[in-house]
Amino acid sequence: MLRVVAEGGLDAASLPRVAAEAGTSVGLIQRYFRSKDDLLEFAFDHLYSRTLERLAAVGPADSVREGLARGLAVLLPLDEERVREGRMLLAYMARASVNPRLARPHIEGTLEIRRLTAAALRQAERDGEVAPGIDPEREAIALAAYVDGLAVHMLSAPGSLTPSTARSLLDSYLNRLFTGRSHG
Repeated sequence: MLRVVAEGGLDAASLPRVAAEAGTSVGLIQRYFRSKDDLLEFAFDHLYSRTLERLAAVGPADSVREGLARGLAVLLPLDEERVREGRMLLAYMARASVNPRLARPHIEGTLEIRRLTAAALRQAERDGEVAPGIDPEREAIALAAYVDGLAVHMLSAPGSLTPSTARSLLDSYLNRLFTGRSHG
């Protein structure tokens, strides 16, 4: 499903085409997935699990800022694998915007990213990495939206925003936020 959607979009992702790509029969796929939406939901859950694995692999950081920079970079399509996954995510989000069942996992994932980012910002405030008095929840929403925007630009206009430029822009954003004593 990921390869088919990455190459031809969601419209190309018929069960016969996905079966051919997987080297199996439509009947076998239909044994597990009754509809395209079932398959799409499964594919999104797979992408979400892969993202969680990448985040877990980031490991400890010397500062909250460094940890956030490394963690948020995982969400950007910085290599071919994440570009393919990002295309799948865009297709999923378009479908999920009109299908509450498909929207639920995306909403939960988005809220979790915001929750973790806000927790990191609260820790950064305690550590003196950010100016006192920031609103961690609002900043987490803004930061998540900024990263989403970078990803959408990279995916919807290939070549217009390189991975190195996207990383640089994320660093610039974080530099404006992290102005405290622990930021180098």
